[in-house]
Amino acid sequence: GTLAYLCTLLAAASGRLTFASALAVVAVLIKPQFGLVALPVGMLAILAWRATGRWIPLVNAALAALIAYLFIAIPLGLDPISFISRAAGIAADKPVTSANAPNIWGVLVGYSLPDTNYAFIGGALLLLGLVASLIPLWFRRDLKTVLAVGLFLVLAFYFLPTRIHERYLFPAFAILAPLAATSWPVLLATLLVTVADTLTPPYALVSP
Repeated sequence: GTLAYLCTLLAAASGRLTFASALAVVAVLIKPQFGLVALPVGMLAILAWRATGRWIPLVNAALAALIAYLFIAIPLGLDPISFISRAAGIAADKPVTSANAPNIWGVLVGYSLPDTNYAFIGGALLLLGLVASLIPLWFRRDLKTVLAVGLFLVLAFYFLPTRIHERYLFPAFAILAPLAATSWPVLLATLLVTVADTLTPPYALVSP
């Protein structure tokens, strides 16, 4: 899933939105949360339409996504309703504040507690975080910006809603690697995040 997520960002940054749309479908079928990468692809397709006034980028992206889905889903007998219900079941399976992820709910409220009073707030914060993550694409669409947007989406999904597992942060490290190779501040941040992510799950597992 992380590989599909990263390759989708690379394809989108190079202007190959049709290929990126197909890869985004692969990502979401591997695991639903990797479908976040479809947001920058869709955003770039919309921006391309606004810049040129032509519907071709949007149509091609939609057709590529549909063909990729059919190519994978038909042999598996995976109809859209079944897939959506399974994806929804992932979130409904553990209605807790945080499933070992040191996000705001795990740190401020506690781990593995009922999230009845927090799920709506977390969902609203996630929506705001996802929208804010896409804003840089209005101004720049180079590789670093697209990678950064992909990183912001992962961080928003990890830190803001409830019911999050610690492994949901893994795509961030794949995205940080090329950025860290060209920036000392990003390298330092990557090392700090790596250490924090290594140390906090054991703490979450032994916390009451």
